[in-house]
Amino acid sequence: MLIDKSKCVDCGMCMTRCPARAIRRDENRKVYIDQDECVECNTCFKSGVCKKGALTKPDLKWPRIVRYWMSDEQGQYQGADGPGRGTMEAKTNDVTGRYPDGIVGFALEFGRPGIGTRIFDIEKMAQRLAKLPYVHFEKSNPVTMMMEDPETGTFKEELLCEKILSGILEFEVPLEKCEEVLPIIIEVSKEIHTVFSFGMFSKLAPDGTVPHEAVCRKFGIELRPNGKNNVGLGRPYHG
Repeated sequence: MLIDKSKCVDCGMCMTRCPARAIRRDENRKVYIDQDECVECNTCFKSGVCKKGALTKPDLKWPRIVRYWMSDEQGQYQGADGPGRGTMEAKTNDVTGRYPDGIVGFALEFGRPGIGTRIFDIEKMAQRLAKLPYVHFEKSNPVTMMMEDPETGTFKEELLCEKILSGILEFEVPLEKCEEVLPIIIEVSKEIHTVFSFGMFSKLAPDGTVPHEAVCRKFGIELRPNGKNNVGLGRPYHG
């Protein structure tokens, strides 16, 4: 985002709309945008808070356009099948049957509005997990598409310092391998420079229990169960 200084009256109202806290005042109380911190989410522009029309959207080029693709709710990573920072599979398992018996899905989220993340933090986790032969990152996920080599979890070098509101690393592993994966996630989560959260998904056992619950408790991970009914997306999967 850019500010047309010929129109700006330095009221500071746009500062209240920036989820990345990139709009600031300088030593002379003039409003400016820290371009290194701006994630190109367009929230300030869309809010209509600037009555002088001083906020303008730049013509974004690679690699900066990745900020828009991953931070604006209407952004769509080039090659992805829809907008958003992850895939819909984890949320529609009742329809798609993506996670069968014995498989656990992971969605690791880096950053949130107000904090954001640099892509090098996502790479740090991806590279560690990629060393496990059974970890394969979700191909249709935009974060995977940023990788130079998904087999090693290495990202395109020009993207590493780009800042986005958040990114979601997705993969799945056999249930019996969770005890190898969780210690790595816990260890690396202490090394990254942003907020971090993750979700795990598995098909309920016939007795109604959650297959991955026991291993989570073994590592001191408190569960916050989330249930979702997705209406109108198709016939429930019964495989």
